[in-house]
Amino acid sequence: MKSIIISLLLFYKNIAMFFFLLSVLLLTGCSAYQYISSPQYIPLNKKKGELKLAISSNSYQIGYAFSDKFSVFHTGYDRAFIERSPFLGSLGKENMGNVNDKDGQSEFNLGASYFKKSEKFHYEVLAGVGYGKLHYQSENGFGYYSFDLKATKYNFFIQPDLCILLNENIELGAFAKLIFLDYFYHSNSGNGLYLSSWDKSFYGGKSSVFYFIEPGFIARFGSENVKFQTQVSPAFNITNFGDKSIDYRKFNLRFSLFLSLDLFKGDN
Repeated sequence: MKSIIISLLLFYKNIAMFFFLLSVLLLTGCSAYQYISSPQYIPLNKKKGELKLAISSNSYQIGYAFSDKFSVFHTGYDRAFIERSPFLGSLGKENMGNVNDKDGQSEFNLGASYFKKSEKFHYEVLAGVGYGKLHYQSENGFGYYSFDLKATKYNFFIQPDLCILLNENIELGAFAKLIFLDYFYHSNSGNGLYLSSWDKSFYGGKSSVFYFIEPGFIARFGSENVKFQTQVSPAFNITNFGDKSIDYRKFNLRFSLFLSLDLFKGDN
C-alpha cells in the first residue's frame, strides 16, 4: 500500500507540474472578462470542530463545522484592474486595430453546508449568497471601438460535492456549482455601432441576469493538516442557452494551499 501511495504522489507531482505550466501559459495571455467564476469551496468537513482554510494568490476561503452535519463559510476573491493581453486578440472585434482590454473583479460570499461522510466517501451540499464589483473596459488604439462598464453584482449559488477520501493524504472529488448572477450598472458607455454582442448586453438599461453551471474536479495531496490543492473547472452560460451574452472565462485551472485543523482534537 505504501508503494502505491508513493507512486500516486510521484504521478501527481508530474501532472501538477504540467498543469501549473499550462496555467501560467493561459493566464499570461488571458483576456479581460465580464465574469470569472470565483474558486469553488470544497471543505470536505468530517465532524464538529473542523476549521478549513484555502489560500491562493488572489483568493481565500474559510469555514467551520459547528456540528457533525452543518458548517458555515466565507470566501473572497479579488482580481486587480489591469490591462490583459490575449494571444488571439478579442473575438468579435476583428479588424479593429490593437485592442486593449482591462478588467477588475471582486467577490465575497457567505454560506452554509450540510455534510455526510462514510468510511471512504463524502457528500456535501453548499449554498450561499455573495456580493461583488466589476470594472470592465475594452477599446482599440484608434478609437473605433470603446466600451466601459462599472457594475455591482449579486449572486446566489448551490453546489453539491461528492468525494473519495483515500486516506489522510489523498482526497479526490467532483462538484457542480449552479449560480445565479444579477448585475446592476453604475455606468456603461461606448460606441454602440461597433459593440460586440456581449458588450451590448450591458449597454443601456440598469441590470442583467445570468445563470451558470460550473462542474469540475478537485485533488488534494499532502499531510493530514496541510495539502496542495488543484481545481479544474469549466464554466457554461445557460442563460437562454446562449454563450455570447456575456464575455466570460470558459475554463479555470487553479492551485492553492489547503489547511484542515481539528479545534477539538486533544480535548476528547
